[in-house]
Amino acid sequence: MDDIQIIEDDGIEVIDNFLTKDEFQKLYDGMVNSRFQWGMGEAVREETSTVPYNYNWQMYHMFYYTPNVMNLDTMPLLQDVFPKLNIGVLIKAKANCNFVTEKIIEHGMHVDVSELANICTTAILYLNTNDGYTIFEDGTKVESVANRLVKFPTGIMHTGTSCTNSPNRLVINFNYIEMKDEYARH
Repeated sequence: MDDIQIIEDDGIEVIDNFLTKDEFQKLYDGMVNSRFQWGMGEAVREETSTVPYNYNWQMYHMFYYTPNVMNLDTMPLLQDVFPKLNIGVLIKAKANCNFVTEKIIEHGMHVDVSELANICTTAILYLNTNDGYTIFEDGTKVESVANRLVKFPTGIMHTGTSCTNSPNRLVINFNYIEMKDEYARH
């Protein structure tokens, strides 16, 4: 498949055109409308932020966070994503919206769900194209391109950014334990 790119041997996998055009449009339209609810919080935990406090903010939407957060109204928007990620156990699914800034701001290297980092996979689905990106501790940079997914072991340090050429940078972040073939047999 031409749309999959494995970056070196560090486990970072980039998949362009992750969803079909119709699947992607349905997800995007479901999130970018006046009925979709967003909260506000830190872009990264304060202890890992590398930017001044005033720049460490984003809008977010928690679809799911084990064990007790599930948004029954919006989880159906992700129905086309889950089968393609081969999820065994979903830990967290969260949308992030970072606003435009005059210059790109990198929020700070971190790992998601650090308590499970040695057994989880992280996937980031980019919902719009802009000059923001995800950068990894080894310097690998994955640009924000609509319908691109980057998948990597959760223990790899990474950070997201703002953007300068779009009103916002929209992503959905998934943390999960992958279903292994040997578990799927019965």
